[in-house]
Amino acid sequence: MSDIIKSWWLTVRPDELVDFMGVRTRAGGTRFVNLIAALHAASGTSPVVCDALGIYSDSQLNALGLSIFLARTELLGSPVVVLDDPIPDSDPDHRLTFFQNGITKLLDAGVQVILTTYDSRLADWTMSNHNRRGLTAYELDLADPRVGTVPTQTSDMFSRLMLDAEDNLNAPTARGRRAACGSYRSAAERLAKQIIATGRSDAGTPSSVADVGAEASMLRQLVPLVRGFALGSGEKGQWNTFAAVLNPARKPRRRRASSTAELKVVRGNLRKIAKTHREHWPNGLVS
Repeated sequence: MSDIIKSWWLTVRPDELVDFMGVRTRAGGTRFVNLIAALHAASGTSPVVCDALGIYSDSQLNALGLSIFLARTELLGSPVVVLDDPIPDSDPDHRLTFFQNGITKLLDAGVQVILTTYDSRLADWTMSNHNRRGLTAYELDLADPRVGTVPTQTSDMFSRLMLDAEDNLNAPTARGRRAACGSYRSAAERLAKQIIATGRSDAGTPSSVADVGAEASMLRQLVPLVRGFALGSGEKGQWNTFAAVLNPARKPRRRRASSTAELKVVRGNLRKIAKTHREHWPNGLVS
């Protein structure tokens, strides 16, 4: 396993003077092994050979354990790898290195990667770095232990905006409710663009969300277009309501903040429209 472990070590800890040399069996037999490290005084110099467990820092020992684990999954040809925050938050530089290089190496090899992390910034960075691969992300929330963990898909922009709005939905202040209103307006605009692009593509004119956005970016501009793809008269009326409730006045200070009750109705209708259209179109909504 030495070569494969070293390959993963160089992926996790590149350009270091502390290297991994390999696995050697002990004199007493093949059941016990020594993990060998190489210490370089400077790049390109002859190394000092040492026992890795004796001289590695906690961070390096974690990297070595991860390298051995990934080497073993590679040798076994594992189709799935589950990683639970594989690099400690106390090692920020190497976290970014692994999530860029290590995840790339796994995905390029055709391995399905399930990654969990509490660090939302790192999750966003990982998704943006690998967005072209069509990855799916979820946010797990335990707001009510009686209900249990609730997953919300966040790789879909509409779902992410809906989740953002939840943070301010029940705010006691007008300022908080305005923030929720802004998130729901952005979610409605995103959903409208997806529906329009999907309807046009289904009709024979390939279209993307970006194409629709270039034509109409704001909710009041999108409502007349999306009404043409509404699945029923009730949905047409709901889009008119979105425009009335979610669009800010020209002088925001004079505009009454939407009530929590009004925003909850908007939330429910947006969710229903999104679900209905995802099920209606053969390939779901254009993302």
